[in-house]
Amino acid sequence: MNLIILCHVLEILYFIFILAGFYCYLLAPVRSRKTTFWLSVLFMLPDAVLMALNYEKIHLFHWVIILLPLVFLFSDPMEKRISCYVLLYFSMLLCEIAGAIICCFVLSVQSGHFTAPFSLNAFQSCLYLFSIVVFSSLLLPRLAPLLERLLEYIDGIALILIGLPVISCLLSHSLITLARLPAWFIFPVFLFSYYLLHRGLIRIHQYEFHRQQLKSQKLLIEGQLSYSRELEKEYQQLRRWNHDIGNHFQALAFLLESQKYEEGKSYIRELLEKEF
Repeated sequence: MNLIILCHVLEILYFIFILAGFYCYLLAPVRSRKTTFWLSVLFMLPDAVLMALNYEKIHLFHWVIILLPLVFLFSDPMEKRISCYVLLYFSMLLCEIAGAIICCFVLSVQSGHFTAPFSLNAFQSCLYLFSIVVFSSLLLPRLAPLLERLLEYIDGIALILIGLPVISCLLSHSLITLARLPAWFIFPVFLFSYYLLHRGLIRIHQYEFHRQQLKSQKLLIEGQLSYSRELEKEYQQLRRWNHDIGNHFQALAFLLESQKYEEGKSYIRELLEKEF
């Protein structure tokens, strides 16, 4: 194993631990979180082994291996688990792209001309690994609350429809380059990916429209409840006032029947002074 492959193996191991932590943070594990974390790491370790043994063909299996813990170790609905997978897959792609850009920038500044980070030597591979680890360590902890909120209201099926084109394009690229398939193989994959992306965007639009309707209905119901509470308060005040008036009339009637006219006048004056 040369240093270039070792750097990629370390990158895979880093993301395995990151993914295991995110799975346990975002989803409900069947066992304790600590046990589930280490089981998730164990499930995804073949990814690093394949990277060490056959570096060129790892892209054919990478997206499947990191999906395995979600199938067996968590109790959430499958739609939520797949949504979590797609969101984390996009996050990893973002970190890898950012790491490649940072590495490319540093190497270009150092050499004085543009250097692409695709055919790296040992030093450049170490720099690439360092860039990814630093950027991921800064970005992913800040993404965790956002991903948690997204999983609460995002439409999982729409997310899957958008995520599948990305995975299918990566997989088809690996098949064309490694299995030496004809170049026209990309066209049906592209058309299928475009169809899935189109359906996913339509579903997001429909889901957002439905969510806005529910939000409007909720605001309307809250307004009606608030108005009902105000009416109830006014009714209670009116009922209390009617009850007090009834008591006053009974008291006055008793005084008049007892021919206590002066006391009745004093009682009326006291009531008027209280009111005004």
